[in-house]
Amino acid sequence: MRAGCSLILLCLVLAGCSGGGNEYAGELISDSNPQQPGTTLPGGNGASACSAELERFNAELWAPVLAPSCMQCHQTGGIAAESGLVLKPASASSYLADNLSAVNTYIASASGLANIEAKPLAQVVHGGGRVFAAGSAAHQVLQGWLAGPVASCSDGDGSDGSVSLSAFWDEAVLLDNNATLRKSALLFAGRLPTTAEQVSIADGTEISLRNAIRHLMSGEHFSDFLMESANDRLLTNKFANSRTPGLELLYEGGRFTFIESRLAPLQQAVNSAATDEQRQAANEAFGFAWENTNKAVATAPLQLINYVVTHDRPYSEVLTATYMMVNPFSNDVYHTGIRFADNNNPDDWRPAQIIDGYAGGPLPQAGLLSSQMFLARYPSTDTNRNRARARWAYYFFLNVDIEGLALRSMDPADLADTNNPTLNNPACAVCHEIMDPVAGAFQNYGDNGHYRDAWDGDDSLPDTYKAGSLYQQGDLWYRDMRAPGFAGTALPATSRDNSLQWLAQQMVADERFASGIVAFWWPAVFGSELLPQPTEPSDVDYADKLARYSEQQRMVGELATAFRSGGYQLKDLLADMAMSPVFRALQAPASTNYGDMGAGQLLTAEQLSRKIQALSGGLWHHTWDENYDLLARDYYGLYGGIDSDTVVQRAQSLNTLMYAVTGRMSQEMVCQRVVAEFELPKAQRTLFTLVEMTDTPANASAQVQAQVNRLIEVIWGDPLTDLALEQNSAYTLFNEVWSERMANAPSDWLYHNDTSDDQQDEFCLLDWDNDAALKQDPNHTLRSWMALLTYLFSDFTVPYE
Repeated sequence: MRAGCSLILLCLVLAGCSGGGNEYAGELISDSNPQQPGTTLPGGNGASACSAELERFNAELWAPVLAPSCMQCHQTGGIAAESGLVLKPASASSYLADNLSAVNTYIASASGLANIEAKPLAQVVHGGGRVFAAGSAAHQVLQGWLAGPVASCSDGDGSDGSVSLSAFWDEAVLLDNNATLRKSALLFAGRLPTTAEQVSIADGTEISLRNAIRHLMSGEHFSDFLMESANDRLLTNKFANSRTPGLELLYEGGRFTFIESRLAPLQQAVNSAATDEQRQAANEAFGFAWENTNKAVATAPLQLINYVVTHDRPYSEVLTATYMMVNPFSNDVYHTGIRFADNNNPDDWRPAQIIDGYAGGPLPQAGLLSSQMFLARYPSTDTNRNRARARWAYYFFLNVDIEGLALRSMDPADLADTNNPTLNNPACAVCHEIMDPVAGAFQNYGDNGHYRDAWDGDDSLPDTYKAGSLYQQGDLWYRDMRAPGFAGTALPATSRDNSLQWLAQQMVADERFASGIVAFWWPAVFGSELLPQPTEPSDVDYADKLARYSEQQRMVGELATAFRSGGYQLKDLLADMAMSPVFRALQAPASTNYGDMGAGQLLTAEQLSRKIQALSGGLWHHTWDENYDLLARDYYGLYGGIDSDTVVQRAQSLNTLMYAVTGRMSQEMVCQRVVAEFELPKAQRTLFTLVEMTDTPANASAQVQAQVNRLIEVIWGDPLTDLALEQNSAYTLFNEVWSERMANAPSDWLYHNDTSDDQQDEFCLLDWDNDAALKQDPNHTLRSWMALLTYLFSDFTVPYE
């Protein structure tokens, strides 16, 4: 009955999706500002000669060679920032025109033509070493460009350097405003839109829709969205369990002198218990305190993100915050001096500073960078020397993958080099000139993240280094590594003790910070990672890959520009993402160039659980505990959940095992939900608001049909096919099941069907301890509604949104 519908992701951002605060003041598609699929987007001028040259530059040189191989070094802040070739990142509005001009200027300079080919091959001295091999695809593309006609953008057409790929959008169809609001509400708020919210977008304008989406961003489920999405990137929840507990990290060396202030007396009560009853009570009290304390210290970095966003503070504060987040349990560990009205409330989170709770004195805080859990999740060693931390700081907050900067050298001479190659060998310097100064900025933090963890508390240098000839008393960093700094700027001597606070300020001032945050939150909103740079022009589908990648990069740039100009308000960024066609677009059946991108993203186990609760009014739960979330617990791993330790990647497509889980859910939960609904007055129900148990196709066909239609609307939203066909098919299913039961059902009892054949038993898992519970279905409508709900909840639209 359900037609196959392929949902796509359409990579487009519209100009003007910006502005701080709660009200939208930009320009998006609206009745007064129409933008039809297939037309040139703002900033592009596909008919002009200039734009045609820029498209050629993008396809033939920028995308296959310069962006993946040269960009990270040859830009402001890169190690080649003082060279004759400085490029602009995709986040710059006119990057293509400016970069084409920079390339032409460089080629026209003395020896520029020779150097632009020889340096990437390391045939002449090159600070970045060899970045690709002679004869490789990138080399051939570069040779082809240099041998071809000179491209220029000087015809005065006013192009800002954006590439118009209008054909990319020809078959784009967007979700309407109501469907967009529903999708946004389920994602950000874990619920369906309210009547008031639906009324607020009744004027049909994009401004009203954007404001309605922005106002969804509050409450418990929005916080869930923020912290789950952030953890999917940072993976600090590795420590929020008893297998690798974060609390154990803090015991190391006895540096947190108040760590036992709550737990020690509770443990003593366990040890001194005189009876089994006392021991059980004491164990429960200790277990409660230990679990909440461990969870509090482990989730502190995610709570910082939640605090910054929900309080509408600039998102840059996730790095620059000079405080950390504590609740009553972690406050006892850190001894911050603040007080809580309820010392057992784990949900009361507040900013605080560690003044006397650490043996080494006050701890300088630098947001996520100084978080014990972040530092421990990306630990260091005597030889790694904080390089992993530098690598992940670049990746998470600047969208720079240092490991992808250059080709790894296979030259035997390079590999045999023992003269400190990370400092002296050009084949290594391309990465280490960027990475190692930032590693040095982490100089005060030891392998597991403690501040100045040497025995005397003076530094965090390992004994293996301090026993050597290079170390001098008072050193904080290695003398055989590059000095601490960032992007060519050295760490000031006055910031030696709080080097991460200095680094945080440098990073948020970097122009890459905005695009880095767009990339960080991209999977949370769109359900998939940013596409990688296509690197093989000989691929049959290279042109399609390049088109998709180019549009995504343009979107990242425009979102980043709006985010930056709007004062780094993450709610505004999320709203702009939700307004974009990449969130709203549907694929026309004949389209093939969108690849596996899609607006219908697979929901995580947590998101699907919230959606089920929003649609049906309750969880898929154990019979004996309606708050026991089966998707988030028993079936979490089977449905693609992560443990942030050994399983760190969410499933992005429905596999066989996950499909089996959704099938079981759709069959098992319907007894609970249908019975629970009809035990309530009609006005209090979520699903069955139009019928009673006595309404059947024989005596109330109109009401039954209306109820069927409403179930489709609530559970499926827009069915994406012929709505009348879906409604008639669903009603037919209900009617046939009801007719069959009226003619042949052996019993109207819900918990069995009076048969000795277990395979035919109709046992319904219900709470039989509830004397008021429904136990019979005399009109056979409950079982018929259960059959229909099984059909509706097993549809592909339920695990996707």
